Amino acid sequence: MANRKQQNLEIERQLKHRKRISQVITLVVAAVILVAVGAGIWTIQARRWILSYDGGRVATADFRAILDMEFGGNPHAREAALGSLQQIVTLMNRAESHGIALTPEEREESEAMAESWRQSIMWEMGGFDAIGYISNSRIAELFSTGTLATQLMDIYVPNYDVNEEEFNEIFEEYIVTGIYDYMNMHVLDLFTLTYEEIEEAYAMLETHSFEDILRQFSPQRFPEDVEIEPTDFGDPFGQLTNMGFFEEDIEHILGLEAGEVSRILMLHDADGPIWALIKMVSRDEPDMEEAMNSRRELLILERRNEIFVTLVEEWTEEVNFRVLERGYNSV
Repeated sequence: MANRKQQNLEIERQLKHRKRISQVITLVVAAVILVAVGAGIWTIQARRWILSYDGGRVATADFRAILDMEFGGNPHAREAALGSLQQIVTLMNRAESHGIALTPEEREESEAMAESWRQSIMWEMGGFDAIGYISNSRIAELFSTGTLATQLMDIYVPNYDVNEEEFNEIFEEYIVTGIYDYMNMHVLDLFTLTYEEIEEAYAMLETHSFEDILRQFSPQRFPEDVEIEPTDFGDPFGQLTNMGFFEEDIEHILGLEAGEVSRILMLHDADGPIWALIKMVSRDEPDMEEAMNSRRELLILERRNEIFVTLVEEWTEEVNFRVLERGYNSV
């Protein structure tokens, strides 16, 4: 009887021992799980941020947006995208310190543009929202800093004193081609798809008016019952360039006097060459005073912008940015 009692006590002792071991194992497993979950949460949280600096952090999503939308997702542009993001954050913080922000109208317009970008990307990706990691509101903030920069530039670089000698040299170079921005030319033009037609039209100039030739070779464009109106070239150099004329032909056209017709000209099109004749109907002489004033204002703006860009670079260097590797490597 004593032996049985002794056996029961031993069994009870073993059961308690096993229970304690089971409890310890359970606690250890729970602790491991908690540590793993905590580490996972910490890792996820760490990957959310790509930059830290005195007073704040910058989301990894911002970096992805800059890399994807400004640099086309090019992996070789990561450092450039990071530098661009740092300057954007610097500008935004500097603007905030001056109470400068997007107006409700500007924000609405910027967010509409962001949505347009999103829809365009989704269309290209077959409906997949490739920039779903960032909101339209944040896209608007990141890509609308030009408005903030303009106001900051008015504060930090309000003026620039032009060096007259420098300006005279710049203007002399500018008037070689740029002066045409301040001229109005009115021209008539004929285009054909074959050289034989344009050659025939050119030969007819000796006996026919240019208007008659237009009606003969382009009856749909110039029917008999419609008065022929010349085309107004308010920006002749730019318009002729956009039309696809070669540089030497543009110079030839711009040198025509009123009433003169060009030589036979050729433009390249995706489907082959196009042939053309241009008649200079009239041309207004440029307003040199207006041209000089406009170019002076442009030079002042360019120089102010150059100085301001240097300031932004200096401000960015002064910010204590620290790259968070987990966030950077997650993109």
